[in-house]
This record gives sequence, C-alpha cells and structure tokens, in this order.
Amino acid sequence: MIFSFDFDSLIWANMRRRIRALGPDSFWYRFLAALLLVLSERVTRANWLLRQIWFETSDGSGLILWGQRWGIPPLYGEDLEAYRNRIIEERAHLRNPTNATRKAIVSQILLTPVADVEIVRVYDHVWTVGGPVGAPIASRDYAMTAYHIYAPTPIVGDLAERGARIRRLIDRITVGAGWPEIYLDAGVGSVPSSGQTVGRRIDAAPDSPLHVFHPF
Repeated sequence: MIFSFDFDSLIWANMRRRIRALGPDSFWYRFLAALLLVLSERVTRANWLLRQIWFETSDGSGLILWGQRWGIPPLYGEDLEAYRNRIIEERAHLRNPTNATRKAIVSQILLTPVADVEIVRVYDHVWTVGGPVGAPIASRDYAMTAYHIYAPTPIVGDLAERGARIRRLIDRITVGAGWPEIYLDAGVGSVPSSGQTVGRRIDAAPDSPLHVFHPF
C-alpha cells in the first residue's frame, strides 16, 4: 500500500482549453504545478510514515525509534542494516518458539519469501518402529527432537555470516529439547563448493534428483 498523486492524469488531462493553449506560461498552470510540488512532498512523507508503522519495513530515523522503544539504542558508527540485525538478535528470545517464528527469522535474514521456507520433522520421514535390518538408526532423543529447515540459497556475498545468524537466532528461541538443522538449497545441477554437500531432502523420494545444500 502506497499513496500516489499523478499530475498528468489528475490535472493536466482535465485542464481548461485556455490553460492547454497557454501551456507552462499560464498562471493556472504555474499555480497547479506549485500545488503539485507540495502534494508530492506530502505523499513522499506519508509513504515514509506508512513504512515506519512496522519494524520490518522501517528505515532511517524510524528504525532508530523502534530500537529506542525497545531499549536498544544504535552504537556509534553502526550502519542501519547492522543495527536492524542487532535488534532482531537481541529480541529473539522474546518471540514464540513456533515454526512460524522460525520461518520468519529465516525469511528476514535471507530476504526470501516466508512461503519458500519449509520445516520438516526428522521423525516423520526416517525412523520407524520395526524397520528392516540395516535401516538408518539414531538416538531416540535425536529422532524425537530433530527437524530440518529448508530454504533456497540466496545470491549474496555473506552467506556464511547469514547462515550463522540464522543458527544463532534459532538456538535462542529453542525451548527444551530441539535439534534444528538448516539447509540452504542451491538446487539441482549446481556444482558444490566449499562447505556444501550433495544429497536429498529428508522428505524426498529415494529416486528424486540430487540437490546441492549448504548446511548450518
């Protein structure tokens, strides 16, 4: 949602014949143009104020006001993006330890839609009671509490730093037993690089294509 005011469609197209004939030299043209400048400035300010209603879209002094409200002032020389990240980290323990919260954290840090973030419980797809001999086994605690978080790998230069931040924030909101494993999916056919591995999602079919993952 944004506010807009278009001079051409709202004023110029409906001007009187005389104003059209005289063009920019018309008194009314100059008057309306000056009015438009004022309205355009007000529209810009209104859009800025609208963004400051939510912390996620706030910027500039609006972001600083959010930090001051929560008792987290900016540090000397700290840029706004680093300041936003620090606010998110310092308030992580106040958020509900739900899958929705975990998805929101991953989405905010990777700048990817929440719909692209998925969480899968390990217990639902790997371990079964009375499985065949040679089937995967693990400790009961791991099987009951582990879960995988999948998200597409963003094209950024600080992927390792973002992954570490996700891990840190997820750990801060984990209450009781919990074993999160984070996998950033680079897709099928990618060439694995340092820190990446090739495999399938835990809920994928055995004959599905191999993906390249960056685990955290």
